[in-house]
Amino acid sequence: MSDVLMGQLLTALDIAVFTRVADGTFTAVAPAPSWFPRLAEGTFPFLGHILEEANEFWHSGTTGFREYGPCVETDDSGREFHYTVKALTLGGSFAQYLVFQLDPGSERLRAALQTAREQALGIEQDRTRRRQAAADVRRTAAEIKELAQQVLKMKATDVQKQVMKGIQDKCDVLIASHIELHE
Repeated sequence: MSDVLMGQLLTALDIAVFTRVADGTFTAVAPAPSWFPRLAEGTFPFLGHILEEANEFWHSGTTGFREYGPCVETDDSGREFHYTVKALTLGGSFAQYLVFQLDPGSERLRAALQTAREQALGIEQDRTRRRQAAADVRRTAAEIKELAQQVLKMKATDVQKQVMKGIQDKCDVLIASHIELHE
């Protein structure tokens, strides 16, 4: 495969590939994708320990690859890009590469986590509203019960007293049922 065709393929796949030069710097194999903001830096200091581990892998002389990540970068607009990094050594030529690829699963995971956070927040808001409603019911029932007691102290007929006593009893039941439901 020609270098031009390889570059087009990597660009189409949205993959950034760099070959490791003998002095420890990196050269782009193809133009970096638009999501990759760190191309100007040929030593990738933002990789920190990943680059240290990759160097150990390359110095071991092992062919194959080691994968690191997920990693995240934020562009100037504040948008996050989640990606993985692979240190790669090809057997016959012992060519060493650093490969950056977007992690499509992270966006799905982030969306699922956001949905879960929103649902949890909604549940907590519902609980808060129910607690407030229960407190309002208890307070109102206590006020009605107090009014009924005041009416009982007045000159009232036996029928009126029975009605007030029934209201007090219903208030007691109402207060007790809301305490059980919301505690």
